[in-house]
Amino acid sequence: MREDQLRLNIFGGYPFLERFLPLADPRAPFIAGALSVAIFLLCALIDRTLTQGHLPEVLCQDIRTYLRASNDCHHYRLSSQMSATRDLPSLVLLFALPMTVPLAVRQWKNITCFLSAMHGRRILIVKDQQQVLDEVASCNRFFEKWATWNPAIALFTLLTVLLVVRAQTAGSVYSSLRTSRLGNGIDPHQWWLTLTGISLAGMLYFCLGCVVVYIIFIQTIHGSRVVLLLWRTRSTLGCGMDTENSDKYYGWSEVRGILLATWSLIIIHAISLAMVGLSLPSGQVVAIILAPLLFQWLLVSPIYLLVPYGITRRNVSEWKRTERRRLRDAISQETSDATRRSLEQELVDLRRMKVNPYSGVTQRLLYYIGTIGSIVFVLGTIRVLYG
Repeated sequence: MREDQLRLNIFGGYPFLERFLPLADPRAPFIAGALSVAIFLLCALIDRTLTQGHLPEVLCQDIRTYLRASNDCHHYRLSSQMSATRDLPSLVLLFALPMTVPLAVRQWKNITCFLSAMHGRRILIVKDQQQVLDEVASCNRFFEKWATWNPAIALFTLLTVLLVVRAQTAGSVYSSLRTSRLGNGIDPHQWWLTLTGISLAGMLYFCLGCVVVYIIFIQTIHGSRVVLLLWRTRSTLGCGMDTENSDKYYGWSEVRGILLATWSLIIIHAISLAMVGLSLPSGQVVAIILAPLLFQWLLVSPIYLLVPYGITRRNVSEWKRTERRRLRDAISQETSDATRRSLEQELVDLRRMKVNPYSGVTQRLLYYIGTIGSIVFVLGTIRVLYG
């Protein structure tokens, strides 16, 4: 079986995304987020909606409101105007959303070659070659078929973002914020998005939303199809580990890259949904608009989190059991002390081998806290909107 037969042509039909392959650099998401915020603030400066009077005192009270603190700031101001620098949820959104593009590109880059790379390292255990090849070919046909729907997907994305932005300006936004002694919420005409009519910052906000929602949409469809491929081949395709550790991850560097990007995207999307939810005015129409995005996340996230990780752990555990059995049998039959010590060292090294995209205490805390925090964010948004 040739390596090229195992390549997944996920970029097929999306040649423009291949041009962003340099964005697969690990620093690219943070650079994209920082650049987006910087451009937004520059646009707001040109629009003259960058700041407002008594901003520190107003922000102090806003932050305590977001955190649901029980008492007011010692020095605080109430204001019915929402400038760009006061709008913390939108700033978080403008930082988080652009991270989606390089993360999705990194995910797709590794999806393209993870099977062929593992086959090249001779750690891919194929129990039924024809079935595996048929499933890979079927997956590639799916990618090609969906690529023909690009215009419809782009139109759907445009309408979705337009509907969300329209909902954001349909009533009092940030209804949880106290803006006067008598009431809460920001009048949409006092928000930077509509304060000056059509603005550079508003156009950036809308265009960025269209690009990111489009990426999320195709990434969800294609990623789900890859998960289905893994599920269908779970009994005919196994994986071992590269004992020479040529890629520093025991042959699993591509899979690690896929999982790391996927989990990061899930966290970013949850935080982004929560930030949008904070800005939306309360009401039944808004709840209906946000419902598909929220429940899509709740439906897809467990699949992305559990299925690939579960299959990975199962394959590695099965391979380790086989190797332990082989090494113990070899140790029991070996008569040479030097060879026996060498085999015992291999057994010790085998126990140390782990495949975890978040290796280390900090990375694991990031994964678990981020995942739990994402679920809390989204469930909290559902409670606020539908409770």
